[in-house]
Amino acid sequence: MNNIEAYWSTFKNKNNITTDKYSAFAFGWPESMQNELAELVKSGIKTATTSAFELYEPNEEIPLIGEYNVILDGRGNPVCIT
Repeated sequence: MNNIEAYWSTFKNKNNITTDKYSAFAFGWPESMQNELAELVKSGIKTATTSAFELYEPNEEIPLIGEYNVILDGRGNPVCIT
């Protein structure tokens, strides 16, 4: 089990979550920006994000309310879950 899976598993067990579906990603680029944005999410300052619907491919899943996301820092380490 990698560190993202372990982080998710701990969160899932602590919060009695039954789904195994989640996404893991970092915001922005370069690494310093990814670190900064992850910390803003963790601290509650950054509370929303968006993308253009037109940029999704026809068969690509679009984000939905109620999904879980593991937010990563610039080195791919989990910082928090939204």
